[in-house]
Amino acid sequence: MWCHTWPMGQVSDAIATLKAKELTTTCADLVSTLSALGFEVKRRKSGNHYTLYHDSIQGFTGSDFDGGHGKTVKFVYVQAMRKLIAKYETEITEYLKEIK
Repeated sequence: MWCHTWPMGQVSDAIATLKAKELTTTCADLVSTLSALGFEVKRRKSGNHYTLYHDSIQGFTGSDFDGGHGKTVKFVYVQAMRKLIAKYETEITEYLKEIK
């Protein structure tokens, strides 16, 4: 779903894709997207719950989502992750510039 060689607009591309595929995003796709943006995503011990962190975003203390037990993640979690990425778009973009 996601290309790891995105142009400079990769953060806005991720936001747009999550919006367009809000009802069909799989857990693997969401984890892949978040990881490509520099988030550390870890699966919790119980169920299909995930936590995420991003050391390069000052003031961000982490978030979580439920990957679901079916083929797709519930849209409320996809929407929450999309809003999170949008909120920190500038910081994520700066991080991605630094690691290149």
